Amino acid sequence: PMGREKLTDVTLLCENGQFSILPECGFKMYSAIYKGRQLLMPTANVSVGGAANGVPILFPFPNRHKDCKYTYDGKEYAILKDGKEMYLHGLVVSEPFEFSFGADEEKAWCKGWYKIDEHTEFFGSYPFPCTLTLTYTLNKEGLTLRYEVKNEGEKAQPYGFAIHPYFPKFG
Repeated sequence: PMGREKLTDVTLLCENGQFSILPECGFKMYSAIYKGRQLLMPTANVSVGGAANGVPILFPFPNRHKDCKYTYDGKEYAILKDGKEMYLHGLVVSEPFEFSFGADEEKAWCKGWYKIDEHTEFFGSYPFPCTLTLTYTLNKEGLTLRYEVKNEGEKAQPYGFAIHPYFPKFG
């Protein structure tokens, strides 16, 4: 998913801030400016995939896996992405999400979704058909991120979800 000539970003605006998201880079928030102050650690290239900047989405594994493997329901799975072993930060961290966005008198929002199925490159590592849906909403109460995982398979589905914000050290 990286290496595109141009990536679409979506910026949610309010009186005191702006929050920018890159749906095509794992739906990560890469900028959060509140009252003129950048709350996230700045990075030279926000489109670099992975979890090294912004607020990456970690799914379906938010943690590390010893030997790049996990066992579920008595079966062992090797975690591979792009033909390489992956031991941390999930599989969608740099994947392109489909998305929509909008605003009305009370809020602005950006919704993204990523479907894992038999056509997904890493399906052998995570053979659980599902759709992850994320929605950032900005209103007068603040910014929220909601997530939903819809199991589209016949069996129970294991998963974990986390965000991994990179904050700068102030002072």
